[in-house]
Amino acid sequence: MVYTGRKNFEKHFGEPNHIHGLKCLGIPNGPLFKEVTSIEEAIQCTFLILFYFLRTETDFVVWEKTKQDKRIKQLADENKIEMEDDQGNVMSAKTYNDLRAQGII
Repeated sequence: MVYTGRKNFEKHFGEPNHIHGLKCLGIPNGPLFKEVTSIEEAIQCTFLILFYFLRTETDFVVWEKTKQDKRIKQLADENKIEMEDDQGNVMSAKTYNDLRAQGII
């Protein structure tokens, strides 16, 4: 995105869509990322911050495993409820609702 003026540029970082994007990438929001403008740079900064706090490789592996387990649990929770369409196809409630909203089923 292109922002006209410093004020609009700074305002963007407090907007919900920016904060949501950071969450999706697994990047914490905070003053440590001031003046970071690219995703690659933010991911690299996140890695350096984690490396500083997680001093050993074991700590880093545990952190990655915890992050992965959290994502697996989130996906499992999303797929708990199953729905059946008129033809007898069984799918998650999210998929069913998406297909129904698109008028496919």
